[in-house]
Amino acid sequence: MYRFFLGEEVKRFSPNEDLKILGDLVANGQLKPHIAIEASWENIGTIAQQLINRKFSGKAVLLINGG
Repeated sequence: MYRFFLGEEVKRFSPNEDLKILGDLVANGQLKPHIAIEASWENIGTIAQQLINRKFSGKAVLLINGG
């Protein structure tokens, strides 16, 4: 039996390395995340409610506009 506790996982494994691996997989076309919606972060309330209500399946990407 294995118990998961994020604090212990971060101590044992580097999240930076894991994110790099995921980024490389996406960049190489080996991992294709299903992005259901892309919207401005200013719409976070609406998008979050839609996600909670299961109005779409897949990932929601919130874009931060420079300024």
